[in-house]
Amino acid sequence: KREREVQNLYRQALQERDIAWWNTEIKSLLEQTRNKNLPNEERRMLKRSVSFLSLLFYMASNSTVNQNQLQQAIGYLHLYEQVDPENTEVYYLQARVAAKNKDASNSISLLLKAIDLGFTDNARVQNETGFSFLQNESAMQELLTKMSTNQQK
Repeated sequence: KREREVQNLYRQALQERDIAWWNTEIKSLLEQTRNKNLPNEERRMLKRSVSFLSLLFYMASNSTVNQNQLQQAIGYLHLYEQVDPENTEVYYLQARVAAKNKDASNSISLLLKAIDLGFTDNARVQNETGFSFLQNESAMQELLTKMSTNQQK
């Protein structure tokens, strides 16, 4: 019951709370998940809450990127990265935002970070229209090759 209440609070807070509140909340939540003095069941519930936030921020980020609401997307992606810094989708979506802003070097750098974390969806990158202006860049060709190599491992 408590877990559902927390999830509902977070869904509502996504619309109502500012970035400062979220920064504090995420920091507190992550600290609590590492608190060995809490009962195991409590820590597991908190870890599930972190996973819930990761999904919530993914959906909000992806939606706002797709709708070209880039400033809002940047805010959600900042939160997503705090909650789930090893998730390749964070950096893939950040690369899409950079590409929409025609920032080639940042877009390539973020794609590289996603690849280094395990992103291997070569077709997705090639089919993303936002990256089309990068297709002739040598760095982009190197990224596509690196993804293909990682896929084969």
